[in-house]
Amino acid sequence: MMRRCLRPAVLSAALCVAIGAGGPGSLAAPSDAGRAEAVRLARKARQHYDSGEYPQAIAGYEGAYRFVKRPSLLFNIADCYERLGKLTKAVAYYRRYLKVCAPDKRAQVHKLIAAIERRPATLMVVTRPRGAKVWINDKLQTWPTPMTLSVQPGKVRIRIVLPGYRVHRQQALARPGAPLNLVITLDKQSVVPRPPPVVPTSPVRRSPWQRSAGFVGVAGGLKKAVYQGIDAQPRLNYSVTLDGGYSLLMGSRWRLDLGARLFVSTVDDGEILTLMDVSALVGLRVTVYRRLFLAVRAGLGLATLLGVWRDSFFFNGIHHASGDVPASYLSVHLWGGLSVGYRVWRRLSLVLTLAAVDYIPPVGYLKEDAPDLEYIFRYNFHLGVMVEL
Repeated sequence: MMRRCLRPAVLSAALCVAIGAGGPGSLAAPSDAGRAEAVRLARKARQHYDSGEYPQAIAGYEGAYRFVKRPSLLFNIADCYERLGKLTKAVAYYRRYLKVCAPDKRAQVHKLIAAIERRPATLMVVTRPRGAKVWINDKLQTWPTPMTLSVQPGKVRIRIVLPGYRVHRQQALARPGAPLNLVITLDKQSVVPRPPPVVPTSPVRRSPWQRSAGFVGVAGGLKKAVYQGIDAQPRLNYSVTLDGGYSLLMGSRWRLDLGARLFVSTVDDGEILTLMDVSALVGLRVTVYRRLFLAVRAGLGLATLLGVWRDSFFFNGIHHASGDVPASYLSVHLWGGLSVGYRVWRRLSLVLTLAAVDYIPPVGYLKEDAPDLEYIFRYNFHLGVMVEL
């Protein structure tokens, strides 16, 4: 029987005597010649073990185990493999020993196996070319390749980076206490020509005139006209406007509109066929939200009454020296309005005039032939489109 606990795992003379005498550890009673051979091999293996010749000791213990199935021989084989660094085989023989050893020795063997499985592995990384940075399990290592370090047993994630070469990624299995040597040839990365450096230049300042754009707009709608002094009843008529001019960009949101407007309307009783106004236009537009904008515009120009009949309500109760009525009259026209617009497609916008008023005082021939007329005041409501050129 074994005279020691577990380490060092060597056969004593008493064990050799136990082999020669047989015992409860043997699965079958060996012959005298087999017991004698087992004792000889065990003694020879002990000599190799003491001399540090572990491969020869393993051969001797395995030969003795073929003749006599003693559990201690399995332990001695496992110990020799552990001293050689062949930990996988050592653990395998320790587990075989666990199945046949005495119950009071199993706890110590479990501790031996656990200690082996916790031993760090030795990882060596060599790259061609040298000098690459290495990440082990997403942690950058201090030294470039070639390098050697200890890692915990299990799967190891490796990433290697070297300028001018493709990034190398690899997974490897580190075994307890075993060396893991990796020799990696990096692949060159295709060279992409770099664009020439951009030389910063000072921004070119442009005047609003250099950032101008033409615009054209047309709208139609209804108007209510009050002819103060002649007819207190408001008259509902149709009207059309045509705008044109330039839009000057003032910052990112503001625009200044400069142009002209043609305003044409009718009178419901048919006495004045056409009321046409031509005026200069100035306005301000501001973008309030994405494509939505507000516009304020005003203008000053001339108003013309065309096709006035002799018995028009303009001249009722008025005596004329000549008895003739001119075919047209000129007067001053002043107007202003507030609009809201929405850009529906590229440069096309839909514009709704919410509040627009214009004022025509009696001057010139109109003042002479219609002295009772104090002024013409009109409220307009238009819907139209505007195109930026």
